[in-house]
Amino acid sequence: MQKLNLEKCVLISGAGKGIGRVTTEYLAQKGFKIYAGARKDQDLRDLEKIDNVKSIKLDITEDEDVKTALEFIQNENKGLFGLINNAAIPWAGPCIESTIEEIKDILDVNLLGVHRLTKTFFPLLRESNGRIVMISSIGGLFAYPFTGLYSISKFALETYSNTLRRELIGLNVDSGAEAEGIKVSIVNPGQIKTPMREKIKSLVDQKIEENPDSLFKNISPKMKDEVFNRTDKNAISALEVAKAIYRALTDKKPKIRYLVGISSWQRALLKVLPERRTDKMVKNYFKKLLKS
Repeated sequence: MQKLNLEKCVLISGAGKGIGRVTTEYLAQKGFKIYAGARKDQDLRDLEKIDNVKSIKLDITEDEDVKTALEFIQNENKGLFGLINNAAIPWAGPCIESTIEEIKDILDVNLLGVHRLTKTFFPLLRESNGRIVMISSIGGLFAYPFTGLYSISKFALETYSNTLRRELIGLNVDSGAEAEGIKVSIVNPGQIKTPMREKIKSLVDQKIEENPDSLFKNISPKMKDEVFNRTDKNAISALEVAKAIYRALTDKKPKIRYLVGISSWQRALLKVLPERRTDKMVKNYFKKLLKS
């Protein structure tokens, strides 16, 4: 597949750890100039040590941080070709036992923060006919029990991404430049070996097993052990995600969606099943789990 010129500048959020850090290193090695956004001072210092990388203090829930990042990149006077919306926070626990504040917190980062960043940098991306890459999840393809709020935020991100892409198609048609314009791609990683995965494990303990009033205390320990033991075997490295992001930035005709890992493909296939069929599969899963 034909690739684009790599002499491009890219901004990535959540670059301090996990997928963000690995992607920053990978793209920098491939010749991109990276503006790497992170919140923690140590992460910013570490990112500065990488060739072709400039670190930017960036909390996507803070208007001032995003505004300052824009001013910094504008002052560089090199334009912006790509925006990688990677920053996100995990969540685990029963929906019915979650608080309003918990719902607000996860949406503030995983949806509103994405919009804040995308809206702010849209003029620069339009000037370059650039790329927007949304890092979603298998949680955006299938609603898992006990990770509901995370799935809610990722389903919302999927809808945001699809809507934005289709609106930009209309904008391109209206301007008479159907082959040009900003391209929006979604990347759906499967189970990934990152610090976020360990955070989810600890959240399960915190939200259910350490809550004496939880309705799900009988289910949670068995499900956590079974799910993480099984998926640990299939978890892929963050580098595989970085490679998909690279393709989204460089493919002449980028895909709408890049599925990464076998679990991502499996969850995508579940979407085509009738919902009652899927629920029956979930019911059978719980029956088998609770008998063990």
